Amino acid sequence: MADINTKAEKKLKSKTTKIKKVNKNEDEREKFFNQLGMSLSFMLEEVPDEKIMGLIFRTSPEGKILDVEYDFDEDVEDSIPVSDEDLIKYFEEFKDYKLELIDYKNEEEVADTDAQVASSLEIFMPNRGKKNLKIHDSVIFWTTPEGKIAIMEYSYMEEDDKGNVDAADPIEVPTKNIKHFYEAFKDFKLQLDD
Repeated sequence: MADINTKAEKKLKSKTTKIKKVNKNEDEREKFFNQLGMSLSFMLEEVPDEKIMGLIFRTSPEGKILDVEYDFDEDVEDSIPVSDEDLIKYFEEFKDYKLELIDYKNEEEVADTDAQVASSLEIFMPNRGKKNLKIHDSVIFWTTPEGKIAIMEYSYMEEDDKGNVDAADPIEVPTKNIKHFYEAFKDFKLQLDD
């Protein structure tokens, strides 16, 4: 039986192939996007509570805000809701977030972007459940607050029907493949309900 890290590497290859197909076919894209979950997280410089570390927008694949809460210290078990007033304030602050590729061959630009990473856009991938096993996987763009992509990682875990979780080590997506995922999600933009 393959170990979890080997499974994760194969699954990432499969997801990369799927993204390439999605980028070429609008019908495939729509079907795929209807199955996705997304979250956009920011570290905050000013926080309303010392337990709060940042902010999480849960969105549709296009960026429509579905839910927003504060990212809190791991010791806090309950979510901390964001008031409507604060939501408007944070939306105004982050509404211009847009994914942007950098020149990954330019060491200076890569180092500068790495130093500014303070946000992430996570895309939760669709999976068909296997007998007695749930698969959870996602790709995470680690970005500057404006959306410049420093690196991208793939996360994979399996959960059995007893709640036991086996997680693979995060896999850094090769820069040659980042562009395919970027192409699929480059139009992501935060949107408030009218």
